[in-house]
Amino acid sequence: MLVLAVLWVAIPWLAHLQDIALSATHASRHAAFLATRAEHVVDPDIMVRGYFTGPAHRWVGRRSERVLDPALPVSLSTRRPKLSPGAQPGGTQPHATVLRQEWGLEDNGIFQARITANFQEDASSNGKRQAHGLLSLDAFDNAYPSFSMSMSILTGAGHAESDDQAQAITGSSALAWSDAEADSARAGEFVVSRAGAVDAGWGRAGPEFDWLARWASQLPEYLLVD
Repeated sequence: MLVLAVLWVAIPWLAHLQDIALSATHASRHAAFLATRAEHVVDPDIMVRGYFTGPAHRWVGRRSERVLDPALPVSLSTRRPKLSPGAQPGGTQPHATVLRQEWGLEDNGIFQARITANFQEDASSNGKRQAHGLLSLDAFDNAYPSFSMSMSILTGAGHAESDDQAQAITGSSALAWSDAEADSARAGEFVVSRAGAVDAGWGRAGPEFDWLARWASQLPEYLLVD
């Protein structure tokens, strides 16, 4: 009976700890993946606390008191130091630094979403727990160790969410695209201004100088699958 009594208290204690750790893991993963879309909208009050509140997250101790205070602050985001120039994409090759910055490929440090679980303290004990009774079950009253769960993910790696965004990223680079495009467009427009009247006799459409947007959503036939 003594063994069963200890198990009756210890099993829920351990189950609560594992469930809280699982919720912290889910919260850190959600925050990390959200940061890949828009890092500035990762708000602990909105995106994280939902994993520690609500009917499914009412963890209580042996005396029906809460073991986790959802009002305590939650530390969320940090960044690791960015890579050195030699470890960046393109390394230290000429123009590589400019291209990395213009295309958004420069590593700014891995984004790390860290969730810290802070547990309630027994106010009557002033932080010093004393075991009472034959089985010393008071040791299980909110005696949870604080812990952190984290998820690290690479953000800002130049990824695009759509064809339009991929074209915008490509065209935003003056070194790789827009400067050469502007020179070519000026030369083409000059030719059209001189030869347009002669070419009009063929009855065909005039030249287009937008060499990015016109290819939106266009794929080669061999890439299309029914």
